[in-house]
Amino acid sequence: ITALFSEQLHLFYLLILNMNSKSIFKSHPFQTIRPIITASLDGIAFWKNHLLAIDSRNGYLLKIDPKTHNVTIINNHHWEDFIGAKGLAVFDDTLWFISRDLVYNCQLKLDNEQIILVYPPQLFIKLPDPANGIAVYQNTVYINCLKTGSILVYSKDNSSLITRFYAPGVGNENMTIQDEEIWICDQLEQTVFC
Repeated sequence: ITALFSEQLHLFYLLILNMNSKSIFKSHPFQTIRPIITASLDGIAFWKNHLLAIDSRNGYLLKIDPKTHNVTIINNHHWEDFIGAKGLAVFDDTLWFISRDLVYNCQLKLDNEQIILVYPPQLFIKLPDPANGIAVYQNTVYINCLKTGSILVYSKDNSSLITRFYAPGVGNENMTIQDEEIWICDQLEQTVFC
């Protein structure tokens, strides 16, 4: 079920990105990419025309080339930090991810098309309950919590809770933001909300 959901989530993100005229998929619309080395894809994001994904079982942060389908492990020396990680978001040059009830971020750098993570990841906040979805837009961090059935909204600048609102689904949810709209997909319901 996880592999099926991951593939559906992955395809969903690719379809949404195809709606954007700046998409790097414009010349190859509606393609499916199946990274062979992954065991459990639990997050996907774009950064500077690079497709990033997280394999929570192996702890790999991956760079996937959408044109050639080549996969590169970015964190081959620090994979332990990403075991069990859920959700993935990138805003500006900062990568965000969740590990149980902890939200982390770390800086990304680009050196001759090689992505470099600035270690160690910095703790952004410890949540009262485990979370699984994250999205970042400007100065706001959105975090989905299944136990409370809510989306928590935090200030990126000082980690303070701004507000919370009900999550639309009932299962584990992943999120992304496109043009100030929050897109949410629910694993249990197999539904996409905007």
